[in-house]
Parts: sequence; C-alpha cells; structure tokens
Amino acid sequence: MILDWILYGLIIWGLATLLNKTAFKIAPASRGAAWGLTILIFFINIAALSAVKVFRYQVISESVGQSISPSNPLDMSGAFVFTYSFYLSENKTGDKRVGIMKLITFGFTKQHFRVLTIMLRQGIRTFNRC
Repeated sequence: MILDWILYGLIIWGLATLLNKTAFKIAPASRGAAWGLTILIFFINIAALSAVKVFRYQVISESVGQSISPSNPLDMSGAFVFTYSFYLSENKTGDKRVGIMKLITFGFTKQHFRVLTIMLRQGIRTFNRC
C-alpha cells in the first residue's frame, strides 16, 4: 500500500506541476478557483484510491484462494493527504513561497518557527529551574 501511495503522490505532484506550468503560469489561480479545483481533486482522489484498494484486495484474495474484502473500501485518509498536498502545490494568488516548501513545513512561515523556537527555549529554561 505504501508503494501505491508513493506512486499516486507522484502523479498528484505531477498534475499540480503541470497545471502550474501551463494554466497558472501567466496568472495564478484565484482562491475560489483553487478551492474548487481542490474539491474536485478530493473526489477524484477518493475514487482512485478506493479503486486501487479494492483491486489490491481482489488480487490478494485470488492469490490466497479465499475471499478477502476491505472493512472500509473508501481510502479517506489518503484522499485528505493527497488533496492537501495538491492544494499546497497549486500556484495561487498571493502565494510567495514555493509549494513544496509549504508541504515540507506544513504551511508554517519563518515567523511561526521563530515564535516556536522562543517558546521552546523559555520552556526549557523554566524546566531546568525546577
């Protein structure tokens, strides 16, 4: 299943890159268009990942010789993960950062990291005093 996710993730990343280099190259997508496209991709992700999940169980049940079916054929977690990665990779209006950096940092900015670092330092100092 992890191999399926890696391959599908590459497909989603390729789709976002293709859209950024063609449709959103001249003018980035507006927030409404980005959200609309993300919702569409979410439903496509549910259908594609669920089909792969059911197909994988069919192949396993044929090789074992016993009927095996998934308890939940919908792969919602994968759909959320790949939809989120697609949304972060889209070239949207007002985006200043590269999409892959937003994916790696989960949308945090430098200011967020500075605040977290200060909070951690103060917490560690307080803990050391105890």
